[in-house]
Amino acid sequence: MEKGGASAGPVVRPGAISALLAKLFRAPAEREGTSVEAFHAGQVVGRFELLREIGRGGFGVVYEARDRELRRTVAFKSVRVGGALDARQQRLLYEAEAAARLAHPNIVTLYDVGHCDDGPYLVLELLHGRTLGQRLNDGPLPVKDALRIAIEVARGLAHAHAQGVVHRDLTPGNVFLCDDGQVKILDFGMAHAFGRRKVDGGTLAYMAPEQLSDAPEDERTDVFALGVILHEMLAGELPFRDGGALLDERSAPEIVTDEWPALGELAGSMLEKSPLRRPRDGGAVLAALTALERDRPDSGAAGGQRGARRGGSHAPEPALPARREPRLPRRGRGVSAPPSPTSRTESLQVERAPDAPRRGPGGARVQHRAKRSVQRLKLAHIIGEGTPIDVAGRRLAELVKARTEGEVDITVCPAGQLGDERANIHGVQLGAIDMCFASVGATSGFAPEFQVLDLPYLFPSAPAAYTYVDGAKGEELLGILERNRVHGMGFLENGARCFTSRLPLRRPEDMKGQKIRVMESPVYMAIVRALGATPVPIPYPELPRALQQQVVDGQENPPVNVYSARMFLWQPYMVTDRHAYHAFLFSVNGDVWSGLGDEGRRVVEAAFAEVRDFQRALSQRVDGEFVRLLEEKGVEVHAPTEIEMKAWRQATAKVYDETRSYLGGSWVADALQFRRDWDAGRYARQEAACTERLAKLELPVEAVVRNLR
Repeated sequence: MEKGGASAGPVVRPGAISALLAKLFRAPAEREGTSVEAFHAGQVVGRFELLREIGRGGFGVVYEARDRELRRTVAFKSVRVGGALDARQQRLLYEAEAAARLAHPNIVTLYDVGHCDDGPYLVLELLHGRTLGQRLNDGPLPVKDALRIAIEVARGLAHAHAQGVVHRDLTPGNVFLCDDGQVKILDFGMAHAFGRRKVDGGTLAYMAPEQLSDAPEDERTDVFALGVILHEMLAGELPFRDGGALLDERSAPEIVTDEWPALGELAGSMLEKSPLRRPRDGGAVLAALTALERDRPDSGAAGGQRGARRGGSHAPEPALPARREPRLPRRGRGVSAPPSPTSRTESLQVERAPDAPRRGPGGARVQHRAKRSVQRLKLAHIIGEGTPIDVAGRRLAELVKARTEGEVDITVCPAGQLGDERANIHGVQLGAIDMCFASVGATSGFAPEFQVLDLPYLFPSAPAAYTYVDGAKGEELLGILERNRVHGMGFLENGARCFTSRLPLRRPEDMKGQKIRVMESPVYMAIVRALGATPVPIPYPELPRALQQQVVDGQENPPVNVYSARMFLWQPYMVTDRHAYHAFLFSVNGDVWSGLGDEGRRVVEAAFAEVRDFQRALSQRVDGEFVRLLEEKGVEVHAPTEIEMKAWRQATAKVYDETRSYLGGSWVADALQFRRDWDAGRYARQEAACTERLAKLELPVEAVVRNLR
């Protein structure tokens, strides 16, 4: 294989991708007038001489070219540009920049990017061999060869994921089998950055359900695609019917091998439709695959089938090669893999009849899992995995599944996997999401009365907040949801909200002139304005990047969120003023709630009652732990004195008057009366009972802290 100096690593300069795209999208008329057909063999573009065309597809045309300065042969790819990236897609640009500088033996090297009169182009190392897609046209691979290729791809993914880069379009056409046995991943992030993301043709079959439903994507999206590729290498066909995983209601068929039983289990976990049930990233897949290879007594690096045509040459294929058409799964017959002369083979049998599987010579087969009558529900929230909110969701799912004997199976989707909070709560309202945990700030978007719970310094303690939300006013709030086709179950908590900043922060006057990120909630924006700062609404999943780029100076969140989102990297100052009790609402779609039946509803209600107390106690216990951990990370945490707290309360007192106009009714007056009654000791009995009840619970405090560390 001619690598053209690949050992020197990528030389594309930092910012080159951004600069090129900025130029293209500033001049749309010029961009529309260019065409990849404008390039031709024999043309000289800068220092590159185009020798011959060697591939084309939806992303562009690939030429073999000579770098006349460095005297090496390269692949020159002319690029078809799609639409400009909008604000929500800017992260793809950041990933393209990172991908351009990836240096790994299993990732094709990008040497340069540029633009000339004929359009934009990329310059990559030239590879000799063929794509995995071309190899699969010849049929399935022996198990050992498929495992070797999967390991090489996982190595490349593990490196990219460690750098924060997700491929998002991993297909057999983007996996290149070199003549010398190396395996290379092509087109990391490039097609997306140039607006050429496609969902038609052969790519659709490799897309994870979250991609097809426009839900957030992460490293597990690539894990799913690799699972599809692994299944196809072994079975010679795709695991899901036409339309991909989202439209195929079945689970993926099971890979069964007598001598490699763990391989089928791993492939099945990679093809789980819920991202939460897949391996976390390429590194996790690599560890599992290499363990399989290591545990085999006859395993070794040499001897795998190369799957390459000697004497042929090929550059990295476009993201959607014209050659590869979607293949219909072959049903109803077994397909045995051809023997490899250089490795021990294990033939694979494809079986579609689950009641009468046919065993192949090597003891391997594919069969569909029996279909169970299970009501599968999704519970969404935006808080990080392993936090008290997330632990509560998983505990609820476990209790409900156990008590319904598996008939109600709840999958928890944390960390904004199904969108931000507004998307979650509106998804529940519209039936796109079954249930969610969402802050009352987000819920107030269609039920403004919930903003009463965000009034500054309303609750002097957690038991005070519990007494209010579990009492008559809390029930009244839950009843409001019914008019929006949502059933409100009750309230959890995420601690008390505190301010952090990149600037020194101790007293209310320190806030003046700062830009502070808030939820899109009138009450939170009013609190920040009252302190002389400028509120900037930013969705929570986008907050870390906004802090890193100093779009804002500070933000306000509970300590657990500050720590779990690693905000301490950019926020060295924190004041534990606890200006708002961060209540979370458990909401269920009205139709889903009705569909559970009397027994199902009873089980969910009882399980939530247990989880509510458990989660509240856990949240209170870990709150102080995360303040301590933030101090260990170098954050200067200031706990205000009582005199200083009086100043914070006085500075925000006018927020109560502002909110009267849009809360309606007597919500503000009733809230203030509750506070006066609490201070007068009229709820002392409820406070004592609550404190005693929560103190008896056994809590996994150390496990939560250890997980988030």
